[in-house]
Amino acid sequence: MANNLIYSEDPVPHIVIDDLFSEQELFYIKDELQTLYDFSKKSTCVDTYGNTVDSFIDKRKEIWINSFFPDQKDSKIISLFREKVSSENLLDIFNKNTLFSYVNHIFKLSGIVGFYEDGDFIKPHEDYNFFTMNLMLGYSVPENSELYLSNNTFKNPLSKDSIKIKKIDFKPGRLVVFPSKNLHWVDPIKCKSSKLEDLRITIQFWGARS
Repeated sequence: MANNLIYSEDPVPHIVIDDLFSEQELFYIKDELQTLYDFSKKSTCVDTYGNTVDSFIDKRKEIWINSFFPDQKDSKIISLFREKVSSENLLDIFNKNTLFSYVNHIFKLSGIVGFYEDGDFIKPHEDYNFFTMNLMLGYSVPENSELYLSNNTFKNPLSKDSIKIKKIDFKPGRLVVFPSKNLHWVDPIKCKSSKLEDLRITIQFWGARS
């Protein structure tokens, strides 16, 4: 797996690991993904009046995986992910970088599965955690499905000339680990249909300092 790992600091420190889930393993979890998709709901947020409204940051369907699997051992996805990321090889790599040395805390948090249909997106935003683990799942590569990372933040905005942006291709089975507080986003994608096989599917986990 180390041969499939790339570490880069452009535009921010991040790790890309290809084939964390093999093609065979992606088909092993397909029935679980279909069930989660069937129970997923349009993303929402709470407005200043306390009302639940459509999210203004993203447009997609999503489901917190622990809402469906209170005991995470019952989830094929979580069990497989835990096994992969807890491998001695990967933990050694993560622990060499201060940014990712808190990877063990990832298992104290639940993951959210996002299903992107035609026209869905997530706007530039920050997450209030230390780092994000974005696992790309699915069975095809929809058009415009790339993940964008930037060295810019809303809290400490950079000058226009200093802003750097990197496009990371969507690839089923790929894991991307990056700082949560840097802006990241996905442009509106194009899907052939709303069948599971044609969607952009991801699961996000977040880690925080102890």
